[in-house]
Amino acid sequence: MNEDVIETLKRIFYPRSVAVIGASSDPNKIGGMILNNLIKDGYKGTIYPINIRCGRDFSEISGVKCYSSVKEVQGEIDVAVLAIPAKYVPQALVECGEKGVKGAIIISSGFAETGEEGAKLQKEILQIAKKFGIRIIGPNCMGIVNAHANLNLWFGLRIFRRGNIALISQSGAIADGFYSWAIDENLAFSIVVSLGNRADIDEGDLLTFLKEDPYTNVIGLYIEGLPAGMGKKFLRALREVTTVKPVVVLKAGRSSSGARVSLSHTGSLAGMYEVYKAAINQYGGIVVESSEEFMDVLKALSLIKRKKGKRLAIISNSGGLAILASDEAEKIGLSVPEFPIEVQKKILGIIPPFGNPKNPVDITAQGGPEDQKNMYCKVFDIINDETLVDAVLVIVEGSYPYDLMNAIKDAICHCIAPKKKLPTVVAWVGSKRLVGDLINEVEERGLPVYPSPERAVRVLKHVLTGVKE
Repeated sequence: MNEDVIETLKRIFYPRSVAVIGASSDPNKIGGMILNNLIKDGYKGTIYPINIRCGRDFSEISGVKCYSSVKEVQGEIDVAVLAIPAKYVPQALVECGEKGVKGAIIISSGFAETGEEGAKLQKEILQIAKKFGIRIIGPNCMGIVNAHANLNLWFGLRIFRRGNIALISQSGAIADGFYSWAIDENLAFSIVVSLGNRADIDEGDLLTFLKEDPYTNVIGLYIEGLPAGMGKKFLRALREVTTVKPVVVLKAGRSSSGARVSLSHTGSLAGMYEVYKAAINQYGGIVVESSEEFMDVLKALSLIKRKKGKRLAIISNSGGLAILASDEAEKIGLSVPEFPIEVQKKILGIIPPFGNPKNPVDITAQGGPEDQKNMYCKVFDIINDETLVDAVLVIVEGSYPYDLMNAIKDAICHCIAPKKKLPTVVAWVGSKRLVGDLINEVEERGLPVYPSPERAVRVLKHVLTGVKE
């Protein structure tokens, strides 16, 4: 069964050909947006624009030969995108089935999310799909993106970078917003999926597929609720994928008012949050509590591997920020152990006498650029030892003078990043307008950077697997 799901989803996410049903030359229409995105983002397969007026009023759309129906297409079609009014979807789906199309992405809304009549229409298209062996993503979704295949079947976002994070979301707008937000956070995605009403393909199917996807190393999952009877399938798939790839889950509908909204949004009941959280944790998922934490953890796990443990070393040029980091660490179940005396003596030989060698290590803000660079490098060499700790937090305070900040950046990029044996993250408390280029260089070296010590510490809680929820 898993093999069938994987092969079907490969055909959808790595198609040789795509039909856009409802294609338009109008860039303001959904069918026009999807067709233009597919062309502009460099999809290499064959594109078949489908519009009922084609052949009668025009022969091309956006420079590509078009057809009035998928049944007129001579070649095979791996996946069809339906961007037409809901009432026309059943007939279009029948034509796809008669053509032999095996994957359909239904963008159209007007189904179960609208009430009883919409639910009947959704049931009808599902029956058609089962009759012809078509697997459906949607309806009421924004589409899919596979950056590594230059496949953009979405009516909003554009492919800007290729990464190793897959994002699955019930809400298309949430996925669209996170994708845009990722640009500023130096995150990049492999695959993005808007599930919408999940009439057919669901989170469990996608987790099974993404476990095998060679370009995906970490999976982010936004859930509003799971339909009755789907929980066991989802948890089984979650347990299987988390043995090889981390899955980060943001569950919405945690409050009574949020649960009411989720029903009208995607036709799905939210359920009791604590039950969801306990089950997801038990089956290997990582549950986060906010959209900010969701993005923070995805960034970390896209760059560094998880490790068992809970002991944290902190090195900082600000005593105050080190204290804040220590407070947060102990609050969430990490420990900041005092270093042995012999280790403290080594550190005291590097930092000013009024610094703190115990852990957290306060190297102070004293000295010029080379002094600061040398202290960060040499102290890190000492504490980068798994017999002492399980992870390291490097804290930098400051945005100027620029040459000083640049020297600290060099220490992180050329001393810390290439030598790290342990999960290492950076908290850089400074203006991105002034040192954003330096922060970008650090992240390009494989170390995630956060704007506060508390956010960095909370990320490490999820990187270190020995911390109890």
